[in-house]
Amino acid sequence: MTVYFELLDDDGRVCRIMTRKEFVEDAGLKNNSAIESFLRTLTLNNNSMYKGYYLCERNDNEQNEVFYMEKVDESKKHIWYVTRDGKIVRLDKRNNKQYVQKLTKESNGYYAKINGHRKSLARIMYQKFIGKEIPKGVLLKFVGEPRVENIRFVVKNNGQKRKCGVIENGKIVQTFDSIKEAAQRCYISESTAIQYVHGRRENPLVNLVAL
Repeated sequence: MTVYFELLDDDGRVCRIMTRKEFVEDAGLKNNSAIESFLRTLTLNNNSMYKGYYLCERNDNEQNEVFYMEKVDESKKHIWYVTRDGKIVRLDKRNNKQYVQKLTKESNGYYAKINGHRKSLARIMYQKFIGKEIPKGVLLKFVGEPRVENIRFVVKNNGQKRKCGVIENGKIVQTFDSIKEAAQRCYISESTAIQYVHGRRENPLVNLVAL
């Protein structure tokens, strides 16, 4: 039986799951005796909270659905996380409280101020939850709500005539000299290929981008 730890927010949602080994490394502990002592201290002093979350020790048969967050950046006073449903959460190290930051919605997407820098929410989420290289010559956008499953590639400089390519798993796997050729070889209409290239269709059969 594998022992693991769940970190829960104030609403009881599981924000992160770690194995015992991962927890030891994350907490900077050297061995199992150190973790036992650490857990006793947490329980006695702070209601089993760790990095602003309620800590719960479980086993494989009790895993809950994960409302997962990934760390984005850290400063002396704060840690920033991103959730799969497009929230930027800032943890205040001084009081272990977390706050959902307000996003800025612009014509080309959502942006958040993190550690003094303006960053694209779609780019942050793609890098943290999909973890693949962003192809050159494309931007990221949300089709609908800012969620991981709604991230799409869109073309830079839409007005320019360029070659096309098919992207799979974050890499260009096939190229074409024109949209017409792409349409013919992908067995779709030219108008459909144009919509795919410009990110105007949800759930495209072929992930076409301009190169």
